[in-house]
Amino acid sequence: MTSLHGHPEFHKIVKEMSEIHSKKSHDYGSNKDPFANLRDSSSINIPPYVGCFIRMMDKVARIKSFIVKGSLQNESFEDALLDLACYSVICNILYKEEKKDGTSN
Repeated sequence: MTSLHGHPEFHKIVKEMSEIHSKKSHDYGSNKDPFANLRDSSSINIPPYVGCFIRMMDKVARIKSFIVKGSLQNESFEDALLDLACYSVICNILYKEEKKDGTSN
Protein backbone atom coordinates (compact mmCIF):
# COMPACT_ATOMS: atom_id res chain seq x y z
CA MET A 1 0.00 0.00 0.00
CA THR A 2 1.31 3.43 -0.93
CA SER A 3 1.46 5.99 1.83
CA LEU A 4 -0.15 9.32 1.08
CA HIS A 5 1.85 12.49 1.41
CA GLY A 6 0.42 15.87 2.27
CA HIS A 7 -2.05 16.95 4.91
CA PRO A 8 -4.25 14.11 6.24
CA GLU A 9 -7.31 16.39 6.31
CA PHE A 10 -6.85 17.06 2.57
CA HIS A 11 -7.10 13.33 1.82
CA LYS A 12 -10.09 13.01 4.12
CA ILE A 13 -11.89 15.82 2.28
CA VAL A 14 -11.07 14.38 -1.16
CA LYS A 15 -12.58 11.08 -0.02
CA GLU A 16 -15.66 12.96 1.20
CA MET A 17 -15.89 14.71 -2.20
CA SER A 18 -15.87 11.31 -3.89
CA GLU A 19 -18.74 10.16 -1.69
CA ILE A 20 -20.70 13.37 -2.39
CA HIS A 21 -20.13 12.90 -6.12
CA SER A 22 -21.41 9.34 -5.95
CA LYS A 23 -24.57 10.33 -4.06
CA LYS A 24 -25.37 13.34 -6.23
CA SER A 25 -24.69 11.40 -9.44
CA HIS A 26 -27.29 8.91 -8.27
CA ASP A 27 -29.82 11.70 -7.64
CA TYR A 28 -29.11 14.02 -10.59
CA GLY A 29 -27.49 11.84 -13.23
CA SER A 30 -28.79 8.86 -15.14
CA ASN A 31 -27.73 5.23 -15.15
CA LYS A 32 -25.82 5.86 -18.39
CA ASP A 33 -24.42 9.31 -17.59
CA PRO A 34 -23.59 10.66 -14.12
CA PHE A 35 -23.42 14.18 -15.62
CA ALA A 36 -26.72 14.03 -17.51
CA ASN A 37 -28.16 17.02 -15.65
CA LEU A 38 -25.09 19.12 -16.45
CA ARG A 39 -24.98 18.06 -20.09
CA ASP A 40 -28.58 19.18 -20.48
CA SER A 41 -27.37 22.78 -20.85
CA SER A 42 -26.32 21.82 -24.38
CA SER A 43 -30.04 21.69 -25.26
CA ILE A 44 -29.98 25.50 -25.08
CA ASN A 45 -26.58 25.82 -26.79
CA ILE A 46 -24.57 26.23 -23.59
CA PRO A 47 -21.60 23.88 -23.46
CA PRO A 48 -21.84 21.56 -20.43
CA TYR A 49 -18.58 22.85 -18.93
CA VAL A 50 -19.96 26.41 -19.13
CA GLY A 51 -23.23 25.29 -17.51
CA CYS A 52 -21.18 23.67 -14.76
CA PHE A 53 -19.18 26.88 -14.31
CA ILE A 54 -22.42 28.83 -13.88
CA ARG A 55 -23.31 26.48 -11.02
CA MET A 56 -19.86 27.15 -9.58
CA MET A 57 -20.65 30.87 -9.67
CA ASP A 58 -23.84 30.17 -7.67
CA LYS A 59 -21.73 28.40 -5.04
CA VAL A 60 -19.30 31.31 -4.96
CA ALA A 61 -22.27 33.64 -4.40
CA ARG A 62 -23.35 31.49 -1.42
CA ILE A 63 -19.83 31.55 -0.03
CA LYS A 64 -19.68 35.35 -0.42
CA SER A 65 -23.03 35.58 1.35
CA PHE A 66 -21.63 33.60 4.27
CA ILE A 67 -18.58 35.86 4.44
CA VAL A 68 -20.79 38.96 4.52
CA LYS A 69 -23.64 37.68 6.73
CA GLY A 70 -21.83 35.10 8.83
CA SER A 71 -24.39 32.37 8.22
CA LEU A 72 -26.29 30.47 5.54
CA GLN A 73 -29.66 28.78 5.53
CA ASN A 74 -30.20 25.36 3.96
CA GLU A 75 -26.49 24.64 3.41
CA SER A 76 -23.41 24.97 5.57
CA PHE A 77 -20.36 26.98 4.55
CA GLU A 78 -18.34 23.75 4.48
CA ASP A 79 -20.90 22.05 2.23
CA ALA A 80 -20.83 24.99 -0.19
CA LEU A 81 -17.02 24.76 -0.33
CA LEU A 82 -17.15 21.00 -0.98
CA ASP A 83 -19.76 21.45 -3.70
CA LEU A 84 -17.60 24.13 -5.33
CA ALA A 85 -14.60 21.78 -5.26
CA CYS A 86 -16.68 18.95 -6.76
CA TYR A 87 -18.04 21.23 -9.49
CA SER A 88 -14.48 22.30 -10.29
CA VAL A 89 -13.42 18.70 -10.90
CA ILE A 90 -16.57 18.01 -12.94
CA CYS A 91 -16.04 21.19 -14.98
CA ASN A 92 -12.52 20.01 -15.74
CA ILE A 93 -13.84 16.62 -16.92
CA LEU A 94 -16.56 18.19 -19.08
CA TYR A 95 -14.09 20.65 -20.62
CA LYS A 96 -11.62 17.85 -21.43
CA GLU A 97 -14.42 15.85 -23.07
CA GLU A 98 -15.46 18.83 -25.17
CA LYS A 99 -11.84 19.60 -26.06
CA LYS A 100 -11.32 15.95 -27.09
CA ASP A 101 -14.42 16.17 -29.28
CA GLY A 102 -12.98 19.33 -30.87
CA THR A 103 -15.91 21.54 -29.94
CA SER A 104 -14.23 23.87 -27.41
CA ASN A 105 -11.78 26.72 -27.80
